This record gives sequence, C-alpha cells and structure tokens, in this order.
Amino acid sequence: MIPDLVRLAGVSASLVPLGLAMGFSPTLYAYAVRELSTQTSAPFAERAVRWAAVGLVLGTLAQILLFRIVDPETLIRVLRLHVEHVLVTVWVDRVAGTVLLVAGVIALVRYLRRRDEPRRPASPEHAPADRLRPRHLIAIGAFGAVGVSDVATAYVAGRLIASSSRDLLLELLPLAVFLAVTAAPYLILAAAWYRVPRLARVVTRGFHALARMDRRPLLVAALLIAGIVFLALGSWGAPDIEALHRRR
Repeated sequence: MIPDLVRLAGVSASLVPLGLAMGFSPTLYAYAVRELSTQTSAPFAERAVRWAAVGLVLGTLAQILLFRIVDPETLIRVLRLHVEHVLVTVWVDRVAGTVLLVAGVIALVRYLRRRDEPRRPASPEHAPADRLRPRHLIAIGAFGAVGVSDVATAYVAGRLIASSSRDLLLELLPLAVFLAVTAAPYLILAAAWYRVPRLARVVTRGFHALARMDRRPLLVAALLIAGIVFLALGSWGAPDIEALHRRR
C-alpha cells in the first residue's frame, strides 16, 4: 500500500509542470486579460474566465481519454510509410521555401508602403467586451487546449497517469492534480484581478503595450528567414531515401 501511495505522489508531483505547460495558452491568456480589463461588471468577468477554464479542463480531459483508446504511436507507424516519400523529397522544401520567400517579400513591400500610415488605435481600456454564453466560453477554453505542444503534453500526462496505478479509481488522483494545475493560473488570475489592483494595472499596461506594438517587422523577418532555411534544406540538406531504407 505504501509503495503505491509513494508512486502516486511521485506521479502527481511530476504532473505539476506538465499541467502548467498544458494550461499555457497565449490566446486564452489574452482573452482572460481582455475580459478582466474591459468588463464593467466584475462578477461577470470572473465568471467568464472560470467558464473558459472549465473548457480548458474539458478539452484536456478529452485528449487524455482519447489517448487511452487510440495510441498515437500506432498511427504514426501506419502513416509513416505513406508520407515519408513526400516529406523527405527535395521539391517539398524548395516549394515551401519559395512560397515563404514570396510571402515575406509581399509582407515587406506592404510594410514599407504603409509604414508612415497612422495605425488604428487600440480598443479603449474601458470598452466593455462582448458577453458570451457559457457554452461559447467553454468552447474558447477547449480550443485553448488544442495545439501541437498541448497534444504532446496531454499524451505524456496520460501515459504517466496510466502508469501510476493499476486501479482505475486511484488514477483519478493524479488526473485531478493535472487538471487542477492546468486551470489554476486562470482561476488565480480571475480571483486576484479585482482584489489586487496593482497586479491588474501592471498586467493591463503590458497587455495594451503588446496590442499597440507593430509586429509587422517580426512577421517579415520570420517569413524571409524561414524561406531561406527551407531553400537551403532543399538544396543541401535533402536526405537519400534509398539510403534510409537500406539503413533499416
């Protein structure tokens, strides 16, 4: 009994950083800050963030349950034979690089043309946000749990939870810890927003500074760099498919 409890405690502790990583969604954080900083009704703003956190938990739980039924490793092995010839061929990298470079040049030209134009002012700090129904807020939170890194995190967390015990009921403990840590930052933010005004002012200033920042130069640089990298891979970094098969 004691070894089982020790194993459960160890798995639960290891799920804490995974839960924080699973719950980290810039889009969802931005939505929570927007609701808290623009709503004139404090109870509604807190309630909206809580519903979004519920959606985040449900989206996370759905992925964990899915991975108990479907093993992604099996799907990867099945699909690998079909997509490998496409992914490792030279023309894919060259086409992707060309498309990214063209998009980067277009974005650069548009930025240079509109650089001196006045940007649209950010939304007023006290403009009320749209009031959404709970089901819409839950959907926003659930979509916040869907992403490449989120899927990988949910898969790893599910494997850890499954290895914690052979008793399905005992697995509920680490699962509850993981889901609680996933939603905790949003619940703490909503609870502290109106009770710690200094925190709210600091976060609001940072949020509006990011909203006013001109991100077009970063987009141009990212597109051009990515295009150059893909073209370089297509020219000098293409693997030999036959050599890969012989190595197996």
